[in-house]
Amino acid sequence: MINKPLAKVLICAWLLLPAFAWGATPTNSEFNPLRNQIAALDAQLSILEERINNHEAIIDSLRHETAAQVKAATAAADAKISNGDNRITRIEEHIERTSRDIKQIREHVNQFTSLLQKQQISIDKLEQSRTEHDAKLLRLEAAFREMILGLRGNENPSLIQEETYLVQAGDSIDKIARRYKVSPAKLRERNGLKTDTIRVGQKLTIPVSENPS
Repeated sequence: MINKPLAKVLICAWLLLPAFAWGATPTNSEFNPLRNQIAALDAQLSILEERINNHEAIIDSLRHETAAQVKAATAAADAKISNGDNRITRIEEHIERTSRDIKQIREHVNQFTSLLQKQQISIDKLEQSRTEHDAKLLRLEAAFREMILGLRGNENPSLIQEETYLVQAGDSIDKIARRYKVSPAKLRERNGLKTDTIRVGQKLTIPVSENPS
């Protein structure tokens, strides 16, 4: 900012310097042009001061505006960074939850597989036990029939014994009945069959006559 009083003193000294340099004292008539020049210079100084003040105001305004823009841009950048960090955090949390879920699913699959293996072992044991039980039942039935026949003696000589037959591929009730010379109905009745359906490996009890015709 221009120091106006100091500027006036410097201008007056500059204008009066030639007169004082010649050793003469200026008169009032000589002062008037100086006053006019000083007034003109003072007016120009005022204009310059006003321009400088305007420029300084513009500079201050630009400085404040730039600072506000920088602050806003910094805040926006910080917000974007914060949002990015939040998204990354959410993604990491989602990945962690997914990893935990996958781990739990794998544990459940392993438990289910182990349970299935145990169930298969149990089924195999039950199947073996059923087979052994069927064999025991067949032996008991044979022993029971022998005991009944022993008690009967010769009371019914036409029906003395029975045989156990294991069904083979290609067998049927009619074929087996013809082979052992018994009726299909009697064969079905003795084995508790409601139809002629039989399967390979099935055990049938065959009533056999001592004196087949």
